[in-house]
Amino acid sequence: MELYQRYHQPLYQAAYNILKNRDDAQDAMQEGMIKAFEKLNQYQGEVVIRN
Repeated sequence: MELYQRYHQPLYQAAYNILKNRDDAQDAMQEGMIKAFEKLNQYQGEVVIRN
């Protein structure tokens, strides 16, 4: 949940800047978060996530 709270707004804003549509940006952000959560067990600390 902390990951979502920390990154959902920057991800949404990035998606909105690209898509120029609120609903599409929300969908893209949610799909991205789902993929990140699915792969979280593979994270080995090699990548720094910045917002």
